[in-house]
Amino acid sequence: MLYPHIKRIVDSYMPQRTAIIGVSGGLDSMVLLHLLHRYQQHHDMRIIVAHVNYGLRAQDSDMDESLVMKQSQLYGFKYEGHRGQLGDVHGIQLQARICRYDFFKQLQGKYHIDTLLLAHHMDDQVETVMQHMIRGAGLHGLKGMHIYQEINNYHIIRPLLACRKADLNAYATRFNITYRDDVSNQSDYYMRNKVRHHLMPLIESLNPKACEHIYDMSRSMHEDDDYLSHMADSAWKDCNVSQTTGKLTLCRQALRALHISILKRVLILAFKHIEGNAIDLNRDHLDRMRYLIYSEHGGQYSLPCQGTFIAKGKYIELLWNGPSKHPF
Repeated sequence: MLYPHIKRIVDSYMPQRTAIIGVSGGLDSMVLLHLLHRYQQHHDMRIIVAHVNYGLRAQDSDMDESLVMKQSQLYGFKYEGHRGQLGDVHGIQLQARICRYDFFKQLQGKYHIDTLLLAHHMDDQVETVMQHMIRGAGLHGLKGMHIYQEINNYHIIRPLLACRKADLNAYATRFNITYRDDVSNQSDYYMRNKVRHHLMPLIESLNPKACEHIYDMSRSMHEDDDYLSHMADSAWKDCNVSQTTGKLTLCRQALRALHISILKRVLILAFKHIEGNAIDLNRDHLDRMRYLIYSEHGGQYSLPCQGTFIAKGKYIELLWNGPSKHPF
């Protein structure tokens, strides 16, 4: 049943039938590569296979690269490889992700392709949602990944996101697909592996359909988050009085009139405007800003990354005292 599903996704989201596909050499990406090869046999398709060798597993990493290169050539796909340079072991997964996506962006420019295919599946999605829940994420984090995502005119498609890992295993066995096992996936060093090896088996022992239910929940979260984001964007325009380099002014009364859910999102948007992102902004910061908005008295509060939140009279001001990351 995997091929009909993939065909629907490609037909729906890839009208140009042109894409870059990230392939590690593991089960998931090698199955997706095989499915695209089958599709290509009946339709015109241009695929660029992108592989990053981080050199973290010595000869094993080179064998991953060799497999991906040979299989790409066998299928008639263009292959592009990259040797990733990573720092020390701290934050190695984040470094690898940044390295990988930088490479994808380079290929996007080189081949003038705006679509990226990734092989995340349902089990990945559920593990991601559980990790975000454990870390205290809100609605935005609990929605997890998306089958189709557009970021700055760049399209990311995850054709296997609605498919279980067991289905991929069965497909690989049926078509005798060669793939590589990353031994680091067996370790409990990373939180994702702990969730996969210990938490998910326990949850599925309580309900064998738990994975599917959590996946369905993430889809509902995505729909709700989409709607609230749309409402926040509209409210942001009503609240935004003026913006100059290093200073953003908002209407205090307009902020007070917002539902708390929309207000928090508007404050996050405001912080993004002065800092460039909201990675360092947490629930406590939002609560303190809300307090000053509703307070009858003025006041100010220091925000992360050299920002300042000031409430005075009819207006709220956000000041940026650091290097100019996001000039208005």
